[in-house]
Amino acid sequence: MRCIKFLLVAILMFLSIQSAVWANNKSFQGNLELEDQLKITSNQLSVIGWAIHTKGIKQIRIYLDDKLRGEADYGLKREDVAKVYPAVNEAKNSGYRMELDLSDLKPGTHTISVEAVSTSDESTILAKKHIFKPEPPRSEITSPKEDFSTVKGNDLHVNGWIDGKAAVKSIQVWLDDHFVENAHMGTMLQDDQVKTIPNLPRDSGFEYNLDITKVYKGTHTIKIIAEMKDGTTIELGSKSFQKAFNYPMLILLFVFVLIGTIYYRYRKGRKK
Repeated sequence: MRCIKFLLVAILMFLSIQSAVWANNKSFQGNLELEDQLKITSNQLSVIGWAIHTKGIKQIRIYLDDKLRGEADYGLKREDVAKVYPAVNEAKNSGYRMELDLSDLKPGTHTISVEAVSTSDESTILAKKHIFKPEPPRSEITSPKEDFSTVKGNDLHVNGWIDGKAAVKSIQVWLDDHFVENAHMGTMLQDDQVKTIPNLPRDSGFEYNLDITKVYKGTHTIKIIAEMKDGTTIELGSKSFQKAFNYPMLILLFVFVLIGTIYYRYRKGRKK
């Protein structure tokens, strides 16, 4: 019985201390529930945590490498926080969440920071955590060889190679930011490629024949994206090309128009 009474007194003292601290400090409390030095294996990262303030929270701002990436959704249920801070009315709805786009994240270590802003416009950095994006696999687009090359036919041969193809789900071919189709993987590389690139398996190649029959004349861009089995995507590179005028077809079209015009005038003259 004495143990129970002692426990109740301790709980009451804890709550009273918490209330006194909040009344005097008016400080923030919160957390970013993210593992430090987290290895990034996706283009999306869920930034989750909680934040409270005696006067209420107005905004939760998410930064990546000290650059503002947006505001998190605030007001999510957090019964666990309410149990620890029962004197704070907003504690039970103190959760925040933001889906952070990491598709443009470069390899290396990066910092995620969470800033809380109160309804009285006070602000503080609640937490900072580091994330790590590994280096992408070695790769190269070998055809087209040069940027802004001129294509005269109706087919454009695209090929290249990527190291570690066991981790690759597909190689995507994009034309002018529109997905076309997946390239064929596992093609055999030439002897000179294998010799000049250390430890590169011979079957690391990919290839695709792009039909550009319906592509308008002018400048276009091919982009190659590797979709990895862990859900991430890696842009291997891009090449621009010029589709030349189809002069024989243009001359033939001009002849048809000329014949049609002559025939029309001939028929019109006979009716008169």
